[in-house]
Amino acid sequence: MATFDSLPIEIHDKIFEEIISSTLPSQDYEQDMEEERVQLKDVPYVGYGEGRCVKWQKTQTPHPADALLLVNRRVRAEAKVVWKRVAHTLPCYADIMFAAEAELCPTFLSVYTDATHFDVVHAQFRVVGLPDPAIFSRPRGHRSAIWAAYDGNMPPVTWMFFDLLHRFLKAGPWLAQTETVDRHITIQRLEIHVLSPADPSLLPPEGVFQSWHRARTRRSTQRTERGEDLRQMQMRPEWLCDWIVANIRRLTGMDYTTMEYGGIFYERIGEIAVLVDGEERTVFKLGEMLSELPKGDPWGFSIREMRKEWFGKWKKSTLKERMEAGLPVIDSSE
Repeated sequence: MATFDSLPIEIHDKIFEEIISSTLPSQDYEQDMEEERVQLKDVPYVGYGEGRCVKWQKTQTPHPADALLLVNRRVRAEAKVVWKRVAHTLPCYADIMFAAEAELCPTFLSVYTDATHFDVVHAQFRVVGLPDPAIFSRPRGHRSAIWAAYDGNMPPVTWMFFDLLHRFLKAGPWLAQTETVDRHITIQRLEIHVLSPADPSLLPPEGVFQSWHRARTRRSTQRTERGEDLRQMQMRPEWLCDWIVANIRRLTGMDYTTMEYGGIFYERIGEIAVLVDGEERTVFKLGEMLSELPKGDPWGFSIREMRKEWFGKWKKSTLKERMEAGLPVIDSSE
């Protein structure tokens, strides 16, 4: 009877590749609530969120490939060679729970890698849980009031998603670092997959988004035609998709209110695709979009010339960075 050690090295490599390429199942929300998650402060955040509402795991969820390093010396040595060769070429998979409309809880599902460039990053988003009823009795300016925006600023929920992506582009699929890092992560294609829940019973009817949103921004009870309280119903996946698309569009518009924040998308991502249950809804081809900037008159009413000068230097530098990283570039002078 053949044993693992008696198999050809080529078969060993194939087995190792299959294990290393596998992905973990998505986190169970109820089980995840029992784990302690933390805010990470190991990247220089910009904007108003400061990473407060993104809660990361303290330790990486064990991956099946980790066990290869514990079998024996021979398997460990062979697996490390394959790991080094394969891990840098794999897509990155992440599961992000939009938990109780309060925070984002990301979990990396693919094997650990120290790669700084990814051809594809798959980020799946799931709406889980229901908001704490207490938030509806708190003042609109309270930190938990994530949907309300003031003075033309973006609402905290937008900064929450921005902080998540911003940290990945700085730190990659690593958890807490001992010092401030910027590993200059680049992504050829970022796929944002919004998934429908397995149990649709908490979803409101289609066509009531405005009422659902008013229940959160105006602290008023809004009900469906059947009398259901929209405050205790989840965000529909297509609403989350549209909301993500709208905020990416705003950030990448690079007017005087967002140019300080949206620039990193152009610097480090080739394109962003947003999907609902596998159906592609929108694609942001950032190389083409960069060539068309600036659009209109985005400079505001003060320090206009200073902003124009800064923007010109930034665009020239970003085009160079994209070419060096192998990201799509279109010469706007052509």
